[in-house]
Amino acid sequence: MTDIRERTDAYIQARHQHPAWQLLAARRAPLVLSCLQTLFEEGQNGIDFEGALQALGDLLSQHANHPDFDVGADDPVSLARKELREWIRRALIVEREGRVYATDALEEALRFVAGLGNRVMTSTASRLSVVQHEIERVEEGLNQRPVCGPTSGESKIPGVKQTARCASP
Repeated sequence: MTDIRERTDAYIQARHQHPAWQLLAARRAPLVLSCLQTLFEEGQNGIDFEGALQALGDLLSQHANHPDFDVGADDPVSLARKELREWIRRALIVEREGRVYATDALEEALRFVAGLGNRVMTSTASRLSVVQHEIERVEEGLNQRPVCGPTSGESKIPGVKQTARCASP
């Protein structure tokens, strides 16, 4: 069994070395990911670097002064260029002949992010299923006990008297 220190060391190393982890840990990752994913979905053979630069610059401009992303209003296109160059340097995307291509790390990060929404829905559905099951169990239990049975009489077994038992409200 892996102890906590070994696991922690492995996670720290992965954070520094694994491209997908670096990508997801980047401060402006949600903006860059959403921009690139949209552009890659539209393009079949990579995307034009200048087009990606302009689209990311526009997106960064829309989020200027947002505290989560540290985007100033000064020059969003320069910041977009810096972001794309940093992602290329880390091999998160590849640039060839003026076109940008997705790497396995980018694809892995996009799958992970897409799965987050499914996990939240699955978790909620799972909890609702448990609640529904418990309600059905309680209902079943209530339906098996008559609210008030006969006060006396013969049961279906000859010679055995039946007495009333009432369920508590």
